[in-house]
Amino acid sequence: MGQNFGANEFDRVRLSLTKAIQFCVVYVLAMSLILFLLRDVIVSSFDMKGDAAELILFFCQYIAVFFIFSGILFIANASFNNLGKAKYSTLFNVGKATIGTIPFVYFGAQWGGVYGVLIGQVIGAVIFGVVGILCAYRLVDKISHQSIVSVDANKKLLEDDAMNIDMVAAPLPTSGRTQMGQLDEEPLCKQLGQQDNKD
Repeated sequence: MGQNFGANEFDRVRLSLTKAIQFCVVYVLAMSLILFLLRDVIVSSFDMKGDAAELILFFCQYIAVFFIFSGILFIANASFNNLGKAKYSTLFNVGKATIGTIPFVYFGAQWGGVYGVLIGQVIGAVIFGVVGILCAYRLVDKISHQSIVSVDANKKLLEDDAMNIDMVAAPLPTSGRTQMGQLDEEPLCKQLGQQDNKD
């Protein structure tokens, strides 16, 4: 993404963002499927029982897949850093860790105990993941538009400069050269006349 941004290849910047999201989705889905299939093995491997076992099963069955949105937020933050907007990355990171977590976890715990805590974290991740990636796409579009306008403006300036150079370099028509010669001769004649008077 950073290389394409530096080369002004904004279509590729957008494509890099999309491909990163696709990779994230496929990866998290694959890991979530593995966790789902091995959930009982995981519980037995750690010799979990009772509420702890139920919590692990709940996570493997319902929560793990939502890490897609955490991954998407990581991608958005990486794009902000590469596109010169590191403050956006800080804003989203701090926002998710505070208003994107605390109230959802608090009310989730009130509603559903420890399961509500996990669900609250998921809700915050979904909100900030979606908003973050939308902002990342909007930033790419904005930078792309600004670059196009800048290129057009520079092109127009170059065309105007070329036109001015052509006008200066173009030879004057015969009548124009005659008039210019007369203009040059008049001050010279006056100077010579003044010199004669002095002599």
